[in-house]
Amino acid sequence: MEESREKMQQDMAETLRSLRARSGLSQRELAERAGFSRSQYAYYEVGKILPDLFSLKKIAEALKVDISALFSPERDAGVAE
Repeated sequence: MEESREKMQQDMAETLRSLRARSGLSQRELAERAGFSRSQYAYYEVGKILPDLFSLKKIAEALKVDISALFSPERDAGVAE
């Protein structure tokens, strides 16, 4: 069980990094849009903390993607231009 949680954290971190990079935002910019400190967001992006559902919703809104994009790294999630 612990191994799958770690994998989930790493998968989420990779997805967040990828979506943020495609959106052209820095960690600080995304954190500000989502209402987090940069350090809090950075913990999500390096896989130290798995964001809760409320935080994921705020991140998706800041990235202008559907929340499902955060769970589908293999899909082209499409960042709004």
